[in-house]
Amino acid sequence: MFELALAEGLSVSFQRYPLPASGLLSSLPASAGALPCCSAGPGSFLVALPQGEGCWIGITASGAIPPADVGVLVHTADHRTVDPLSGGEAGQPPGPSRVRVPPSAQVPGIGRNDGGWWCLRRPPAPAGFPAVRSLDVYAGGRGSAASLRARFVPAPVFERLGGGITPPLRPDARYGGWRLP
Repeated sequence: MFELALAEGLSVSFQRYPLPASGLLSSLPASAGALPCCSAGPGSFLVALPQGEGCWIGITASGAIPPADVGVLVHTADHRTVDPLSGGEAGQPPGPSRVRVPPSAQVPGIGRNDGGWWCLRRPPAPAGFPAVRSLDVYAGGRGSAASLRARFVPAPVFERLGGGITPPLRPDARYGGWRLP
């Protein structure tokens, strides 16, 4: 599967792209397709994220749903929990940030003070760069019934755990306005 249901009319996908040499983003990169996901238990999913790739989070509303506030928390390899929208540690004032959908929303990475973002990438990452172990996405309050946890794993681990084969990255296969698989 390439899209995870968060709540009725709300879904989440992880759009892949080649990591830039700097490891930083100044704008949302073009998607080279959605990363494959598979269930790892109730509300828990594995996402295949190959080495050398980053991803951004796509939050899609379908149909005529009422507005919903969606939050994201990133759990880093150094055991911090970060609000990617603000770039701050979770639990610090002013509290977790949220995006409102519809319309659709994108979370490019972990916010930086300069207005850019750290790429969402698996370990290892260069010194001083965050690496993502997992993230939580929730609609409404944290811990609500409308939540999921996505854990990023290498493609061979994803395949070994029954998630299937991760298609190779095709940088020329850019998003062109249609709904991605």
